[in-house]
Amino acid sequence: ALTEDEIVVAGWRMPVDPQGRSRPGSPPNRLSLPNPVWDRLAVWFGVRPLAIDFLKPYAFQSVDLVNRSGQPVSLLVNAQTLAPKTGEPAPWFQPPRWYPGAGPNQTAAFVEVPAKDRATCVLPIHIGHDTPAGTYQSHITITPLGSERVLAELTAPLGVTRSRPFLTLWVLFAVVLSGSWLVALLVLYRRLVRGMGVRLLVLLSLLGSLQFCLQLVGGWISNIFYAVLGPFNCLVGGFLTELLTYLLVTSILCVVPRVGAMTLAGVVSYLMGAILFGSVGLTDLLFIGSAIAFREILLFVFGVTRFGTREKPPRLVPMMLALGLADAASAFTSLALFAVFYRLFYADWYIALNVIVTGFLYTCIGVFLGRRLGLSLRKVHL
Repeated sequence: ALTEDEIVVAGWRMPVDPQGRSRPGSPPNRLSLPNPVWDRLAVWFGVRPLAIDFLKPYAFQSVDLVNRSGQPVSLLVNAQTLAPKTGEPAPWFQPPRWYPGAGPNQTAAFVEVPAKDRATCVLPIHIGHDTPAGTYQSHITITPLGSERVLAELTAPLGVTRSRPFLTLWVLFAVVLSGSWLVALLVLYRRLVRGMGVRLLVLLSLLGSLQFCLQLVGGWISNIFYAVLGPFNCLVGGFLTELLTYLLVTSILCVVPRVGAMTLAGVVSYLMGAILFGSVGLTDLLFIGSAIAFREILLFVFGVTRFGTREKPPRLVPMMLALGLADAASAFTSLALFAVFYRLFYADWYIALNVIVTGFLYTCIGVFLGRRLGLSLRKVHL
């Protein structure tokens, strides 16, 4: 008789493609469902048809089996997804029942493993369109064909994530904000350039170029820290990046505390990256446009910038609050865009860490340290 030691599970992967190969970019043990709001909007506007047919397998999982015995064996592999609290089969993961009385509604597959060899069994994963987000338990049972004796039993967590409605609303807000900023820039560009004058334009171009260089160097160093610290890199690499960025941003505001200065310097910094590295994309309008729009709006609301010239430099506290809140909003917008467009979902503690610590706190520190540099440049410039 076949013993448990003669059948070894060499690997269990999910999600995979129908051939059992890992899907690049798909996190293990996680299924990401699209946001139904975006799907309905896309279908309504005719942008793309509804691509997901929930009657078909949403993903697949593969089990690698090794047969150590001297004869080929036929195995039955049974897969279930259990609810975390009750331990009962979750109804959202059951395969579709095509007609009543079709027998047990479960996912199973037969596999024959040659003697002293290995084989891979690929099983479908069905999921309903209304599946709640959460962590479930994926359960695999392996038995000899024609027997109920269990040779191996596997359990692993299976996470289901989907974009939150609040993130969708925030992304819609970012789209409207970025579009409004772009329209205002195109309409008022000539007036903005004439109002700045050649001297200020040259100065903003130089500071914007220097801002790009410092962000580039800070990004390289931050990537090195990321290899060691992982998600906690935002506490170390994020401090360096925010510090270098807002040293220059604060200097620009101290020298040119006018509406539009952040826009011109930000556009110069972005164009340098686009020209040198070819990093141009449609989503840049949302990432860059929303970040600049947040700065311009909050700086004006807090009285840091004005439409005309001002004799005194901006005060420290309003500048810290305006830029801190703007960068916190930009950090949250970036995470929301990643979640909605790329299905990269983050834990709540990680979002809070990026928004509160990296976005707000580190920005305030950068503004505090950069104001002295800005006042020195203001004396030289004036």
